[in-house]
Amino acid sequence: MVLLLVLFFLASCSDEYDLDDNPYHIRAMYKMGDYDYILSSESKNSILFKGMINEYVEAQGFSTNRAFEYYSDSNSKNAAVRKFMYCFLYCEGRLESYFYGGADDFGSVGLIYAAYKYEHYGRCNFNGLLEACALLNQYMAAADGGDDWFFQLGVLLFETANETNSGDDVYEIIYYIFKKLNIEGDERPRKFLAKMYRRALWVPKDLNMAKRVLG
Repeated sequence: MVLLLVLFFLASCSDEYDLDDNPYHIRAMYKMGDYDYILSSESKNSILFKGMINEYVEAQGFSTNRAFEYYSDSNSKNAAVRKFMYCFLYCEGRLESYFYGGADDFGSVGLIYAAYKYEHYGRCNFNGLLEACALLNQYMAAADGGDDWFFQLGVLLFETANETNSGDDVYEIIYYIFKKLNIEGDERPRKFLAKMYRRALWVPKDLNMAKRVLG
């Protein structure tokens, strides 16, 4: 009788508790490559990962036009960063509003935005960017790439990340630098991007499967 009561209690608890309410569960499903599960989930925790699946499939030339929409639907800080990085690649005109609209206190965003400002204005002494600009100037002095400074910045960051066994947060910066160059027609970053795809936990595990799921 006691066992039956325990089983009944556990069953009732399982009905009330939705695994999708646990952000770590959704993250685990993403890393495992269960894109069907994530895309069918109605949990707010899945919105960011739906955007990521769409973004990285789009980056392979398979247009879905949904990534930005998903990032905009999420109120999380990570989504604000994703939206900024996405616009760095595809909608530069909105970068400033997204930088000051919630993504500005992330180091990766600051460095990318500092590089964007330098590329367009030839300087980097803007409000809210002083620390990022100081870091960018250090890297640029070390890279000494001249007109080719943006590619050399990516190479230097890539080499430094490998030497220091950096985490995915650093490799993401490098990814967006190289992806931006590649989108603009520079073929040199392709070999670096290929290396990052093999180790990057933030990129869908099986891009071909992701394409089939979205297709």
